[in-house]
Amino acid sequence: MLRSPSWWLRRLAAMSPPEVAQRLVRTVRYPLDRAALRLGLVPPRRRDLAGWSGPARSLSIADLGDAAAEALAAAERICRGEREVLGLGWLDLGDEPWHREPLAGAEWPLVDAALVRARAPKHFDPRLTWELNRGHEWVLLAQAEVATGDRRFRARLDAELKSWRRTNPIGVGINWVSSMEAAVRIHSLSLISMLLQGSDLEHIGTMIHEHAWFVARNLSGFSSANNHLIVELSSLVMAGRMLGGPWHSSARSKLEHELTRQVYADGVDAEMSTHYHAFVMEATLLAARIERASGAPSAALEDQLSRMATYLAAVSCESGELLTQGDCDDGKLLPFLRNARALLVEIERFVAEPRRPLQSRLFRDAGQVVFRWGTLAATFDAGPFGFGTLAAHAHCDALAVNVAMGGRPFLVDRGTYVYNGDDAKRDAFRLTGAHNTLQIEAREQGVPSGPFLWRRVPDVRLEYCDVGDELEAAMAVHDGFAPARHRRTVLHRRGLLVIVDEILDELVEGTVRFHFAPDVRIELHGSRSLVARRNDHFAGELRCSQAMQVTQTHHAPAYRATVDAMTASAFTADRCLITAISESRDPTDDLRYIAEHANGLTNAAIEQLRSLVA
Repeated sequence: MLRSPSWWLRRLAAMSPPEVAQRLVRTVRYPLDRAALRLGLVPPRRRDLAGWSGPARSLSIADLGDAAAEALAAAERICRGEREVLGLGWLDLGDEPWHREPLAGAEWPLVDAALVRARAPKHFDPRLTWELNRGHEWVLLAQAEVATGDRRFRARLDAELKSWRRTNPIGVGINWVSSMEAAVRIHSLSLISMLLQGSDLEHIGTMIHEHAWFVARNLSGFSSANNHLIVELSSLVMAGRMLGGPWHSSARSKLEHELTRQVYADGVDAEMSTHYHAFVMEATLLAARIERASGAPSAALEDQLSRMATYLAAVSCESGELLTQGDCDDGKLLPFLRNARALLVEIERFVAEPRRPLQSRLFRDAGQVVFRWGTLAATFDAGPFGFGTLAAHAHCDALAVNVAMGGRPFLVDRGTYVYNGDDAKRDAFRLTGAHNTLQIEAREQGVPSGPFLWRRVPDVRLEYCDVGDELEAAMAVHDGFAPARHRRTVLHRRGLLVIVDEILDELVEGTVRFHFAPDVRIELHGSRSLVARRNDHFAGELRCSQAMQVTQTHHAPAYRATVDAMTASAFTADRCLITAISESRDPTDDLRYIAEHANGLTNAAIEQLRSLVA
């Protein structure tokens, strides 16, 4: 897909002088690499892989995950030529789907990787094809072979690996565009070799070697060094432990450093994406596990895992779902971990830490506030907009509040839907209106410029936070609607949330939106109150100081998938709006308590709050 000259200028502005120099060096080096590949000079051959039968026995992963019934059922479908495609379900794609764009039903051009996206139709989505080539199905086949001893699974696995290598020469086609995608395959190939130890794995060892050479040669850098770089470095740690070679020690050192750069000291990933927080945890878990099994544990990696798990647990629901923010493309490194709860269980088992009781807490460095009471959980995003000069996976969700009730997501953002192709569809799910926050007129908190670049982002400041007392409170402000500012105060007492939205510095109109999870249905009771139901049972109540309206909107529960959902919105022209959210049928007493004890609110806000008690 070709970008406009103005986009290239903005992308150049996001680069530092050293990054520009690095990219120029890579541009000059590229044709030399391609010529060496065509002549078979690189990657260097590894004669010591002849007869390779896998890594040392100490690296077995028999205890990681399980061969659940659904995994075996998936392996059977894979043997029939089916593949599970993001947002599209299981499709019959035949025996060699490696270059198929399944939504378009066509093939990517088999040309130099640097040219393939420019030569393909604009509507082609590489994310769909990359998922088919991450090797998750290969891991499931290996797992099924170990669990059942059925040689059909091993025969299918070997046939697919040989097919993939034959049809994907290094540097040619869509599957060599991204070094991170090659890194994900290293993880899958390493898991396979750890599962099938003791058999003939020379072809797998050769693939790991070839992929590791490519990744080490093309590490993400500078403004592009986000979760991609962490996954790439983790894969080189894995490859080094699988095969020996030159990558291991340098990759481990860089990985330990990169985690301190990309993860706040409080354990929250700086990309401000819950999904990529978990994705980075998977990469870190694999690297930390293999280091400990090799007799050289990394205290730095294990400490990072522990702190990141604390945040993931804080935003997890009893159902295993997450209260999410930012981008999500449903990517995984461990295909047999079904949800966040399964990942947390594996990490707790690894670091040998008991699960601590969940309670309200502030993650100060990341500006994330989590309120908890029983089965209610609420997140308040009062932190930085995104990571680095790109903020590639950020959304316009400043001061958004997401809520779980009854252990299930209740108020949610509208998801991600798509990364590539139609920028309008990409923006529809990441702009202000798709999140549980206030929007001033038709202004946006941030202005995007292409799918992973922003022209302008807001400055967000957490002004006050007090959790752990009878009345918990947090207040934050952002300038994304300049010259106006939006200030939001969230008050919490015993499962009752009160949200105070104020418009500062300019007399303008604002709209507050609350997006309900797809399985929640809502009905208005008068103009300022609504009741939410899930499976015909009471699920929560929402009261507002202004009249509300209910509309049907689109929600993206997975990449490339949408379903209908309901949204409540309220309009204010007087700078202030109050909303109360409760899982109780009658929160009057708690509302009265909050109205009497809340500090720092304006007289107008207090009067509106009292009106909700009546």
